[in-house]
Amino acid sequence: MTLPSVLENAATSIGEEKSDKDLRILEQQVHQKLTTFSSGKSKCNSDGNMASQLTYSTESDRNVLPLRPIFKDYAWGIRGLDSRVARYALESGIIDEVDPDTPYAELWMGTHPSGPTTLRDGTTLEEAVGGPLPFLFKVLSAGKALSIQAHPCKAGAQKLHLENPANY
Repeated sequence: MTLPSVLENAATSIGEEKSDKDLRILEQQVHQKLTTFSSGKSKCNSDGNMASQLTYSTESDRNVLPLRPIFKDYAWGIRGLDSRVARYALESGIIDEVDPDTPYAELWMGTHPSGPTTLRDGTTLEEAVGGPLPFLFKVLSAGKALSIQAHPCKAGAQKLHLENPANY
């Protein structure tokens, strides 16, 4: 499947028709971002791995523990109980009630400093697993079309966060 058809399918699936011109602009933006990452400018290490190669042992004497994720209320999120993020937040006990005017956009599960997941007893997920996870799992509840995003490697993300923590 070509990139323009992928973008057209994505745009149609969220109920927003895109013109050929819009698709060409989106394709150019994606190509530019992919070129930046494949050029070597964003590599985190000498062999070009963008993600951590860490693995975790599957041998454990612990039971499955319920996680308490966090949610983000970005303007593009779906408002109130129409948002699956809001319903999951309510069901998992991280909120007591759903505000019909709040945009529940993202649910985060991971060890990110801007929204660390905790266990019921308040222990952070990072403490429970013995260190940071090499990923951030997100559930999105988008009420508006979102831009295509390309995220930097961990070292690049840490640098951006230090320089501009409100946006990174």
